[in-house]
Amino acid sequence: MEAASSFAELAVRSGVPRLALLSGRGEPEAERAEQAVRDTGADLTILRSTWFMQNFSEDYMLEHVLSGEIRLPTGRCQCPLWTPTTSPTSRSRP
Repeated sequence: MEAASSFAELAVRSGVPRLALLSGRGEPEAERAEQAVRDTGADLTILRSTWFMQNFSEDYMLEHVLSGEIRLPTGRCQCPLWTPTTSPTSRSRP
């Protein structure tokens, strides 16, 4: 939070008209950093990205990736389906 605040204050003092902050998903530390940047008075855009550039092949999603099915609360999807057998990198999977 202190780094975000210091950086934003320096940017505002240097004449930067607008800041964009890549934040978390509402975690307490992310919210504190967002507020610290807001407090500078800068024109601000906050991006709360999740799974940014995520390949889902690590940690708790690996089992789902390998099974060929990932279920997420996203509504209807009109995109082509991916399966481990059609992925060009599927041969490198454990």
